[in-house]
Amino acid sequence: MKTNFNLGVLNGIDSGKIGLAWDRFVSQATDDCMDRPGEKGARKVTLTMIVKPDIEEGGQCETVLTGFEVTSSLPKMRSRAYSMEPRKSRTGSKLVVNDASLEQVKQMSLTEAQSEGAEGEGSGESKEGTESHGD
Repeated sequence: MKTNFNLGVLNGIDSGKIGLAWDRFVSQATDDCMDRPGEKGARKVTLTMIVKPDIEEGGQCETVLTGFEVTSSLPKMRSRAYSMEPRKSRTGSKLVVNDASLEQVKQMSLTEAQSEGAEGEGSGESKEGTESHGD
């Protein structure tokens, strides 16, 4: 039986896959709103209907070819900036991160600072009292 096309008919097209895709994308957009409420960017779910004339011999359009697309877009996931140190090696350049201080790659742990201090003690050089007093 022929009937006018409407959104109710859409659910039966392609074995219901378009409706299922719509439901899935709406769910993802909703989840993202709840997971990242501070992200003010819009979440979008779009249903597009493509309609192309199917030209018969003689140039008449007696039928149209239709298709459907369901798409979504979510705001990009962004992190804050982290300090990393670039290093070259035989196997290629790498980025080094300090897992003890993600904000400052050159920050030393107490163990590293104590170890570096112990190495400097035996050299006979003192870091204190080395400034000139103009004598």
